[in-house]
Amino acid sequence: MGKASRAKRRAEARMPPPRNRSQQWWYVATALVVMIGVFLIVLTKTDSGGGGNAAVDRPRADFDHWHAAIGVNVCGEWLPNAPEFDLRAGTDVPAGINTKGDGLIHIQPAAADESGENATLGLFMEFGGWEVTADSFSVWGDVAKTAGDECDGEEAEVRWSVDGDEQSGDPSVHRLGDLEVIAIALLPGGEEIGEPPSAGAVFTPADMGQGSDTTLAGETTTTAGGDVTTPGESTPPGQTTPGASTTIPGETPPPTSTETTASTETTVPEVTSGPTSASTATTSVPTEPTAPAATVAP
Repeated sequence: MGKASRAKRRAEARMPPPRNRSQQWWYVATALVVMIGVFLIVLTKTDSGGGGNAAVDRPRADFDHWHAAIGVNVCGEWLPNAPEFDLRAGTDVPAGINTKGDGLIHIQPAAADESGENATLGLFMEFGGWEVTADSFSVWGDVAKTAGDECDGEEAEVRWSVDGDEQSGDPSVHRLGDLEVIAIALLPGGEEIGEPPSAGAVFTPADMGQGSDTTLAGETTTTAGGDVTTPGESTPPGQTTPGASTTIPGETPPPTSTETTASTETTVPEVTSGPTSASTATTSVPTEPTAPAATVAP
């Protein structure tokens, strides 16, 4: 009997402990949280808006306004900035990818065919009436260059870079990004492309109001006295701004305070003896009362 009890106790000791149902629910809940997190990450990588945009790292129509610097280096000399345009070359259709003549590409698409994946360097060139390929470019100022053209007697190549890193392939298919610095060059191999002169302007574009005192419509400004003003608003009648005086129509402006020095003149008849008539003399007596004139009898 004792041996059977010991054997039963050994068998019970070898059996795994029963699983707690609360632990099972914890595993299920953890798995759900992980799946939801993965779903949200994927969701943020896609663009739920319209306009044919596929991802948030591409400019969206009627939403984004990006800037990229652009310059062309020909044999070590940078061309002047591309001239301003806001219509697609040869048409009256607005160009959402344009330039203001400031050395920047303004990327503010307004249509599906110029937003998202369509916003490329080649499209900017096309809208401006220019062209760039892997071995040639034809740009503003009637400058046209082809691989094999010479720079100071040395054969040169068509090259291009983005943010200082030289690229390969066709630059026309490059998808434009915000704050990029793009350089196109005709240079001998081995020579540094460099940065276009407008590279610094990409961080302070004039049309974004940076560095100016312009107040956009709907915005408010705060004066030094703490007053808040909104463009288009007027000061209600009867109110004045701090530090300013207002004259109400029909009222006389208060006299200004001036400092004056009083001066009193007293006329004293000149005393004469004899029958002659008294002649009057004027003397100036400083601020003392005037005594009655004394008369001597003839």
